[in-house]
Amino acid sequence: MRHLTKDLLPFRTMRSALGHPLGTFPTYRNNDGSTVDPKNLRVELQHVVPGIVWLDRDHVRAKARQCFAYGVAYHMTGEENYLAYAKAGV
Repeated sequence: MRHLTKDLLPFRTMRSALGHPLGTFPTYRNNDGSTVDPKNLRVELQHVVPGIVWLDRDHVRAKARQCFAYGVAYHMTGEENYLAYAKAGV
């Protein structure tokens, strides 16, 4: 529970993680959780391996993992906002 509430959920519940509108979860975010600006890449994304990281694409698997994480968070905590996030992503 500590790992979920102190390490994972703060990153997954930032406004930038939830998408705008809610449920349009971004595939990539910067290490601090902020959204990626392709015209002004942060150091962690400046030297990605071509063919492995595609900053111009969204990937269903990334969004699905986030939906799953919110479902797990709901299951573990009972907090209904996590269930709402999961449903929004689906």
